[in-house]
Amino acid sequence: EPAFTQNPFIAYPINEQSQRGIYATVGLQLAEPLRLTLGGRQGKYNYHQESRNATTGARSVVRYEDDAFIPSAALNYTLSDQWTAYFSFGETFKPQADLLAPPYPGNGRLDPVTGDNLELGVKGEIFERVNAAVAIYQLKRNGQGALDTSSQSASNPADGSRCCYIPVGEIKVQGADLEMSGAVLPDWQVFGGYTYTKTDFEGNPTGVRTLGRTPEHQVKIWSTWRLPGSWNAMTLNAGVIAQSSTVFDTVHFGGYTVWNASVQYRVSDHWSLAVSGDNLTDKVYYLPTGTLYNQNVYGTPRALSFSVRGNW
Repeated sequence: EPAFTQNPFIAYPINEQSQRGIYATVGLQLAEPLRLTLGGRQGKYNYHQESRNATTGARSVVRYEDDAFIPSAALNYTLSDQWTAYFSFGETFKPQADLLAPPYPGNGRLDPVTGDNLELGVKGEIFERVNAAVAIYQLKRNGQGALDTSSQSASNPADGSRCCYIPVGEIKVQGADLEMSGAVLPDWQVFGGYTYTKTDFEGNPTGVRTLGRTPEHQVKIWSTWRLPGSWNAMTLNAGVIAQSSTVFDTVHFGGYTVWNASVQYRVSDHWSLAVSGDNLTDKVYYLPTGTLYNQNVYGTPRALSFSVRGNW
């Protein structure tokens, strides 16, 4: 089995990815309340990477290209002047030319990720003031690359590429989304959203690091209120983001709740002052933005800021 290696400096004089494509859509009014929209995109993907080992001078060149037709379709049904129901379908095609297939130090590139997206929803207005939308959805992904840990993965000392990745079994994501926004009162704007997500991994090979970091529950609420009467130069803003815990492989990221707020004061038609506070309770939490191995940073700690803004 290959051992973990301390890499020398690897330079990448060329590291390019490009996509080109054409797309088209057509709308068909099947009946007075029912409209069908068909679409498709023909895309071409190119990957070109050249690396150089600063110690030995060894060079490595990788070229990869692929193309695919990606169809989509949507049905919209007008329920009333305020409400519309819809159903949409779309396919997924995502190249993975940057991921090496086993055995070590790499045996070609992984095939693209394929799958489809389904969504069913209703959207409209309540009392002509508040916009509302409810949707349920399902996403399927096949062939997503994940790091293989059943054998001791390592980095190729020639070009720094990490090996090896294995296409996992089917990833199925099912969930629901609820969102409301609008003016509860003339000077009071409110936004609220809730998302439920359930992720299942089926048929993963032994030793593969799974990819689930999406929280099962997430809530976002925000409110903006411009004070009435002689106080109308002042606007108050407050909001909260809360989510349940997530698990990435064997690493547990705890759930968290973050409160933010700000006060704005309009001095004149051209000048305004503002005081903003982020993470008011100084909650300590991880914000995973990269892989399991890096770029997992602490979320922003409590912070206060003062600003002056002018416009003409």
